[in-house]
Amino acid sequence: MDLIQSFWSGRKEVLEYGYGWYNSYYHMLGWILSSNQLHKHHENLKLYTDKNGYEVLIHKLGLPYNSVTNNLNELDKYPHHLWVLSKIKVYALQDSPFLHVDSDVFIWEKFSEKLLVQNLIVQNIERLTEYSHSIWHNLEKKLLFIPPDLNTDLQLSCNMGIVGGMDYKFINSFSARSFDFITKNRKVWSDLEYTSFCLYFEQVLFYQYCHRKEKKISTFFPNVINDNEYTGFGDFEKIPDELTYLHLLGDYKRDLRTCEMMENYVLLEYPMYLERLIKTIDKNFLNYDRVFPESYNFTIADNEEIYFRTKKKNISGGKLNFNLLERKLIMANSLKSFNSKVKNNNCLKTICNYRFKNQGNSTFLEYQYLDGKYYNFRIDEIDSIILDFLKFEIHYEELVNEILKLTRSSLRSELLKILKMKISYFLSIGICAFY
Repeated sequence: MDLIQSFWSGRKEVLEYGYGWYNSYYHMLGWILSSNQLHKHHENLKLYTDKNGYEVLIHKLGLPYNSVTNNLNELDKYPHHLWVLSKIKVYALQDSPFLHVDSDVFIWEKFSEKLLVQNLIVQNIERLTEYSHSIWHNLEKKLLFIPPDLNTDLQLSCNMGIVGGMDYKFINSFSARSFDFITKNRKVWSDLEYTSFCLYFEQVLFYQYCHRKEKKISTFFPNVINDNEYTGFGDFEKIPDELTYLHLLGDYKRDLRTCEMMENYVLLEYPMYLERLIKTIDKNFLNYDRVFPESYNFTIADNEEIYFRTKKKNISGGKLNFNLLERKLIMANSLKSFNSKVKNNNCLKTICNYRFKNQGNSTFLEYQYLDGKYYNFRIDEIDSIILDFLKFEIHYEELVNEILKLTRSSLRSELLKILKMKISYFLSIGICAFY
């Protein structure tokens, strides 16, 4: 089965427009990670794009697609805010089984054959909550045409982070109905710009069309998820021990901490592509010279040498004076295979400057992040105790034992879960690191 991705620029400058991400830099990093992780686990990966997308994704970044079709400029007659149109059009072009994967979806293992032989595949079934109902209520008043396949008593939809299956002809027919829904509302497009119309002509319509035609939908995730409860879909710290699939939908793409964890993963695994992006995008955009010195060659060998050098520097003690590249690499290595490091009883130690501040009855931790600025968050007594131990190198099991001494035996199981969660968070914001 072919795996496909699609990108329509919507007549925007690809390296300047964010497309729902924190900024355009992280948007491009998402493409780098998504395409490379797919290509690592599946032989045949195809891209459908337009002229602007081809220039950046293929000509400048050289992303690892087996074939590229440059035909999505045909969509330029449509408003750019109807961004899902690229997917809808690509569904119609398929003449064999396929799986479309969004560019904000990342995998760490191959999609199972059991999944890929199903007739119709989506990520999961989604339950529409009051939020979606209110959007539809406002949208419905403006629409000139609602397809007969769409029951306006909306309850369920499909999350189509992935979509496809063996029954490509049925998906072709869905695509035709979706375009009909869009084009028959042409006169009110300008009134729909700030709505979630895309949700209804793709995800909701697909679910209801399948339901009316009595087609079974197979899902990657078996549970029905409320549209406002996609928790854990950006947890890079759980890759690959607990999770092998992430989808940075909605606010995850706009969360700086999540985007920076993604950047660290690209730096660790695909430094060559990161170098291409930095050479392509405006160098003043994120002040890259401050992060990547001229001596850095953007290779995995460079990464390993810097990591081990930094490890020795931190273990030896003394003032913390890591540069940004060193901190990024040590954070990325620490988050990778977090559970394995816990199981192997690796050592932990702080890697940033921080201080405690009392404010009223609360204590806050003020720490220096990668951008050199100080941030703070409220901490509790357990946080303070953990950080006290992490001033010096300590094995994970030793840390656990020291913490357990401070509580009753009946609470130990719960405390172990809390400790693991807190260490994971400290790692993700660069306060401490595994060695």
